[in-house]
Amino acid sequence: MNLRMYWNLARCADLYDKMYYFGSGAEYDVQHYIPNMTEDYFGSYIPQDAYGFSKYVMSQDTRKSENIYNLRLFGVYGKYEEWNRRFISNNMCRVLRGLDISINQDMQFDYLYVDDLCRLMPWFIEHTPKHHDYNVCTGVPIRLSEIAAMLREQCGSPFPVKVKCEGEKLPYTADNSRLLAELGPWEFTDISLGIAELWVYYRREYRMKSEFHHLLCNFPFN
Repeated sequence: MNLRMYWNLARCADLYDKMYYFGSGAEYDVQHYIPNMTEDYFGSYIPQDAYGFSKYVMSQDTRKSENIYNLRLFGVYGKYEEWNRRFISNNMCRVLRGLDISINQDMQFDYLYVDDLCRLMPWFIEHTPKHHDYNVCTGVPIRLSEIAAMLREQCGSPFPVKVKCEGEKLPYTADNSRLLAELGPWEFTDISLGIAELWVYYRREYRMKSEFHHLLCNFPFN
């Protein structure tokens, strides 16, 4: 599906000025992540999973294009995400349901607040980037266990954080120097502030919207 959508738009490249799409850190291959991956690390390994491979193929084509650009995302969080499967939102909903905060396995992540992504887009629309792919991230790694501690404090969870598997997975972090070299000075939202704002949103939705309350109460959390 990813490739079908991409090629249907890419083949019409002569009909528009620029096209941006959101790539994924999965392009670097989940089995070979290293800390703070740069854009030059792309192509070192070919992803084995279907999703990562589809994004890899798209990125390879983008680098040969004239006017298509890959904004490579890593962890993005915020309102309207799939709360039933995204780490931060899912755990906020777990707290609302009276459950503990859960981590499958600890790892370093780079989380970008969705509001920051929206603030970045006008620059790309108004400018012609020098490169065809960019790591769009904060460049500030944080462990899931650190985020869990923030969530526990912000949400007032009375339970200890539950970690299902010992050890630590490979980091999912990237270098954003290429992005900042063109943007200039840029401030990303501190994750503690983003978490505070998102908690206000979920707490309001849970209290005010009966359909969300019903869905949350009947969702089979793991």
